[in-house]
Amino acid sequence: MKFLFTFIAVFLLNLNLANAMIYQVKMLNKKNYENMIFDPNFLKIELGDEIEFMPTDKGHNSKALLVPKGAEKWQSKTDEPITVKFTHKGLYFYECQNHGIMGMIGLVQVGDDTSNFDDLLVLTDKYRKKLIVNKLRINGILANLAK
Repeated sequence: MKFLFTFIAVFLLNLNLANAMIYQVKMLNKKNYENMIFDPNFLKIELGDEIEFMPTDKGHNSKALLVPKGAEKWQSKTDEPITVKFTHKGLYFYECQNHGIMGMIGLVQVGDDTSNFDDLLVLTDKYRKKLIVNKLRINGILANLAK
């Protein structure tokens, strides 16, 4: 009987992962009126989904600054794409290391878990102080969590 429950649990987990989505985030120098931007700069996804960070314009990378407990940080090389699979629920804050001071940042929410929100606020308060432009971009990204 225990084997049957284990089998069903593994089957349901694999079924959920089989339905995983792959999203794409472009790293851009400019879009409309915004400079140095991830497009989109906020995504709400599900456990097991993946994001491909694509350096559409040259000179960009993606580096995780905050991840949920137990999750691994990532960092791509400049001008190289990276695909990240999200295996822990929570909030992930990332930047383009080359343009972080210009507000080239993004946020991923995996599931409805926002248990690391306080850590995110501490980080973004410190981060905001180093920005030379796009200082309100953090507020816009964080506002997505209220929706």
